[in-house]
Amino acid sequence: MAFRHNQHDQEIRSLRENDKLSLQHIADSLCISRSSVRRSLLAQGLPIDGPNAKGSSKLDAHLEAITADYVAGLALSHLTVKYNCDWMTLRKFLKAHNLDSRKGWLRNTAGRSFENITPEEHAEVVAIYKEGNATVRDIAKRLSSTVHTVYNILLVNDVPMREAHTRKKTDDEKRETVLKRTYGITLAELRGTEAAQGGKCAICGCDPESPRNHGGSTLAVDHDHINGKFRGLLCKNCNMLVGLAADSAEILAQASAYMLRANSVVAV
Repeated sequence: MAFRHNQHDQEIRSLRENDKLSLQHIADSLCISRSSVRRSLLAQGLPIDGPNAKGSSKLDAHLEAITADYVAGLALSHLTVKYNCDWMTLRKFLKAHNLDSRKGWLRNTAGRSFENITPEEHAEVVAIYKEGNATVRDIAKRLSSTVHTVYNILLVNDVPMREAHTRKKTDDEKRETVLKRTYGITLAELRGTEAAQGGKCAICGCDPESPRNHGGSTLAVDHDHINGKFRGLLCKNCNMLVGLAADSAEILAQASAYMLRANSVVAV
């Protein structure tokens, strides 16, 4: 069956080959599904495995730092960016060093299933939840259990769910979740940056509706691929430009100098 051309193919190739991003990072950056990224890579003959899939030996030098970050609760997506590794490689590394890879939002859940929670802990969970100061995830961490276990405890004790746990998230809330998980910023911070830039690309100054943005309705979120720090909003062309230059200000300056020289020669 012939593969249908994906409008994101070129961007996916750039993010994979030049920025060394994982499939999930690419999907979040382009607001598409992970399976779409996978199909595009296969169609273009690019490897599905990450850049460090041959082994996690380069991570061994950072064992102490990775362990500290992991135990502190840093998301796996942030760890892959911070230590420049593929998601699967990181999970294999964690497993090799007896660091249980988190399931869903939590980690180290073995032995704390619903059946192993005592009646006293049932009462404590209900009391904490009714106070309204702790999230379900916070309670689960306190029990060294899972979110599903906490929900089951609340269910059997006839505790009504808060509205935030039963209603569907709005588009803004979903976007905020992605922004916090991927870039460590809030939607308010993103909109503040957008307002400061006048709603235009921070490099070329084009609008989101410009052909330079390839039909997108929003500007791309630019961030440092080493530390994950948010830098600004760019059109897709400029975002690819920065990525293809490996985030190097020196390379971009040399490219600018080259174009200035070339244009001066043409003018003469």
